[in-house]
Amino acid sequence: MPGSRQSHIQGYTPAEKLQLSIISAAIAIALLAAFGLVPAWTVRWLTTVLFMAQIAHEFYDDDISAMKSPAFLLAAIAGFMYAIVPAAVVFLLQASGQHTLIPSPNRLVFLGHPAEYYILTFALLGLALHGVLRLTVTERSKDQAIQFSGMASIWLSVISILLTGAAFLSINFGHGPSFVSSAVRTVYPPLQSLIIVFLVYQWAAKKAPLLLPLLTIVPTLIFLGLNGHAKPAIYIGFACVLIWVIVSRPRVMTLAMAGAALLVFIVIAFNVTQAVKYKGSSFFHQNTIDIAKGIESLGYKIIWRQIDSGNCFRNVLVKHGDDAFVLSRQTFWIAALVPRIIWPEKPNLSLGSQYSITYCDSTYKHSHSASISLLGQPAIHGGPIGILFHGAFLLTGLAFITAIARAYPGIGTVIVMALLPWWIDFDQDFALYVANLVKFFLLMCLIAIPVLVFGRTTGRTQA
Repeated sequence: MPGSRQSHIQGYTPAEKLQLSIISAAIAIALLAAFGLVPAWTVRWLTTVLFMAQIAHEFYDDDISAMKSPAFLLAAIAGFMYAIVPAAVVFLLQASGQHTLIPSPNRLVFLGHPAEYYILTFALLGLALHGVLRLTVTERSKDQAIQFSGMASIWLSVISILLTGAAFLSINFGHGPSFVSSAVRTVYPPLQSLIIVFLVYQWAAKKAPLLLPLLTIVPTLIFLGLNGHAKPAIYIGFACVLIWVIVSRPRVMTLAMAGAALLVFIVIAFNVTQAVKYKGSSFFHQNTIDIAKGIESLGYKIIWRQIDSGNCFRNVLVKHGDDAFVLSRQTFWIAALVPRIIWPEKPNLSLGSQYSITYCDSTYKHSHSASISLLGQPAIHGGPIGILFHGAFLLTGLAFITAIARAYPGIGTVIVMALLPWWIDFDQDFALYVANLVKFFLLMCLIAIPVLVFGRTTGRTQA
């Protein structure tokens, strides 16, 4: 525990020595991967071992701070979902002779390419950063967290229900300007995410009944799913599970049941959204429930889409791998921070469709699936040095957010977890990733500040 660590004057504790070993190993392997000095399969195995070692270490140390660490969780998503898991699935299918189950085998050239090495390097450096923060940023005792009144929870529940009602009416029955419904689509997910995560936090801390978070979670997730927003719905559900685990510290069996429930929710949310957006691509197929079709669609989304995205990133490196790094071109994301209300002529920065044609071999001009990943735009604007430059900037930002969650239990952790749908999205273009984090944090402050001013009590919570 952070509060029980010995003074550094007396030397490192065994727990600190183990953490330092994990940090050192992660940095060393990241350097080897960055220069392609070891085989990709070796990097994948060592990355898996280090992440598992970090999790085991934190459970043994009774400090599961990885669950509220943007640095760790984004690194894990990048490393496992975009490299380790897809490579393992491809290996198992090839070893068992099931080659026909691999769609677009020509896209497997991503595996073992420098593009995969860069993603694994990012994952390892994120892991190392998380370890450094565990050693350097003191985590305040949970009894120092600000306590909020039950009335604050009630008012936020009412606000959440009103927001859902207003959003539903605006999008489905609105007759006003189109920018109104567009604005509603923009502000609704972050505001609801903050309210929901706060109410789950209050319930886990035994400061609010379960009914309050349920009254907000159910209509919000249904609304997001029916309007084709599966990703924020799934990530908000994930954030709720994490905040519950962080506060209540459930037993292993309870945690396993919660994980199973989350998995069922992900499958249902994904298939409902697919049924709304694309006919024939979910288990709701031809007025029947086709489980095989649903599993196939989910498998493609989890496994093969990530390989497609990796291949898009590979194509970015093929076209821009020799580009010179020009400092003046590294401000490409700043325009995304300017609100369109201030800059009406602001160009459209949602370039996914354009990138899908240029780098993903897509023939569709108005829709796309695979992405060039979070590292793609830095490579386009600065080559490999651009990846290093913006990767360092990104990790610095993640360090700041992670430090907030560690240093300010309670409201700090709530805000960081409420932002999870946007800082965990490795699929997003870099410019929109930064803009969404800044924009949605400011939006959340519209609720967080009044709650801090009017909803807090003089006591402290034991959560």
